[in-house]
Amino acid sequence: MHDFYFIILYGLILVVGGVIGFAKKGSIALLVGGSGTGFLLLLAGYLTLKAFKK
Repeated sequence: MHDFYFIILYGLILVVGGVIGFAKKGSIALLVGGSGTGFLLLLAGYLTLKAFKK
């Protein structure tokens, strides 16, 4: 299995965790920290997948 699958999965987990943390605690830091890092990992996974296809 290639590494970009794990990167994309972990990015999704972080985004969902950030949203759930924001919904439960109302903390903007949880939303920005979790979702921001998750979106960066999703972007990295997508770019890696795109490069792999070439």
